[in-house]
Parts: sequence; structure tokens; C-alpha cells
Amino acid sequence: MTRLLLGSYTPVVYDVEFTPPTKSSPPRLEKVRDLPIGWGASWLTRHPTHRDVWYVALEADDDGGVKLGVEGHIAAYRITESGAELLSQVSAVDNPCHVEVVGGGRGLAVANYSAGTAMLIPLDADGLFIAPKKTTFLKYEQLGKNPPRCHQCVDMPATGECWVVDCGNWCVWRMALIGSGSDISWEIAGKEDVSAGYAARQIVVSPDARHLYSLHAGSCLVSHHDLAPQGDKRLVSMQNMLPPPHVVDMANRKGPPFTSGAALTLHHPSSTLTASSRLIQGEKVDSIACFKL
Repeated sequence: MTRLLLGSYTPVVYDVEFTPPTKSSPPRLEKVRDLPIGWGASWLTRHPTHRDVWYVALEADDDGGVKLGVEGHIAAYRITESGAELLSQVSAVDNPCHVEVVGGGRGLAVANYSAGTAMLIPLDADGLFIAPKKTTFLKYEQLGKNPPRCHQCVDMPATGECWVVDCGNWCVWRMALIGSGSDISWEIAGKEDVSAGYAARQIVVSPDARHLYSLHAGSCLVSHHDLAPQGDKRLVSMQNMLPPPHVVDMANRKGPPFTSGAALTLHHPSSTLTASSRLIQGEKVDSIACFKL
């Protein structure tokens, strides 16, 4: 059995228990309890060493709707069998949609979607928020016809960086992490231009920072780029993530109307990459594509 925390656009996070199938019984997913975290807890991440500390991006407003331009919050909770205890909370700007512990636990990176910004919250040795001594809030410039839209932050231990996925600029910003404690900061160290008909929504990077896998929501494709040490980037492959009979126009890199890629996850130790799709026309359920690396 496996315990899972499910974020939602309701006032609660769902604590559920998953029982895998056996030869004699089907799989089961049962709710254990509701955790009253707050509206729009759309993304949760766990501290790497303090396993009872969780960070939550609260991006919706208090009526449960996700509206562009609404100020959200980032919260740290201690979640145990006794319940959820609020440890600290800070304001974020315009729909924070993703959080990631970076720099070996030195900070919490936050992607603010509609503002096109990212922020870095310093963490102490216990994983709690501390006030920064310098500005760690960054507004990305608009590079093309669309405004910046930050959607994901990815810790990069191999390079000492945090990579920020920008759906609006169709790129990934490489942020160099500097210092620790209240002195931690970051700066732009470069960017990776990644697109496949549409911008990347989520990425997975290999531990050695050599291979970049990107989920392109609008085109329903998963791309694989080889990142050579000298800085060259080579497209290795492009994979359709939709189940038959649904097809992607590979020539134009365009998916079916309304259908969208959702999430990309690398599973250890199996080295299996899963890509989920949603809003598939004519289907009552979403789909998951599995790729063996």
C-alpha cells in the first residue's frame, strides 16, 4: 500500500491510500482523510530530508476558481498522522503554480504563472522559511509575442542551478544558485530554447544534466534533447503521447483540438518516463503514455 497526497482546487488536500492489484483483486484507491490546507493547493512537494515537511502552492482564490492575476500564497506544513500543522506562509504574485526544493534544501523555488515571475524563498536547516537579505524575486522579460508564463522549477544538483520553465517565451531559464541561508540568491545563467510546435509545459532532466525531456502541452508530444557539454543542443526524438486512435499531426507538430498534455514524471528506479494527457475528445478518462529510457 502507498499513501498519496492529492492537490486540488477545493479547500482540502486529499490523503489517499493506493493498493496495487493482485491476481485475485483489482487496484483500490481509498480516501483516508481530508486535510484543510486551503483553496487551490494545486502543487505539493516534500522536503528531501525532513519528510514530514511539505510545501504547497495555493494558486486559487477563496471561491475555488483559478483566475489570472489573483495573488496566491506559498505555505509550509508539517503533515503527520495527527493532521496538518501550518509552519509558515508567504505571499506570492499572481497564481503560484509550482514549488521545488533546490540547492540541497537551501531554498524553495516558486513559479508564478500569470505574472511570468519566479521567486526563491530561503530555507533554514529545519526546512522553515527565513527572510531573505536580498531580492530573490525575478520578472522575466518578454522575448516574443507572448508574455512570460512560468510553470515549473526544476532542481539541478549537477550544475548548481534551478531551471525555470517559461511557457510564454517557449524556453527554459537556467538560474545559478548563489549562497545559502538568508544570503541565498540566484541569477540568470543562460536559457535553453525548447519547442515542438508548442512550448514545453513540464520538463525532466537527467541527473547528469545531459538529457532534457519536455512535455509540450498543445502538440501532445514528448521531446528528447541531448545537451552536449560544450553547450550544443541536439533533438534526438519526438514521441506522440496520445493513445490510438487519436493522432498528432507530426509534420506540423499539432495535437487534436482541445486535447492537452498535462504532466511529465520520471520514476525511479525503473527509469520509466510517464506523460499524461487530458481533455481527449470523445474519451471519458485521461491517458498516460509510458516511455522506457
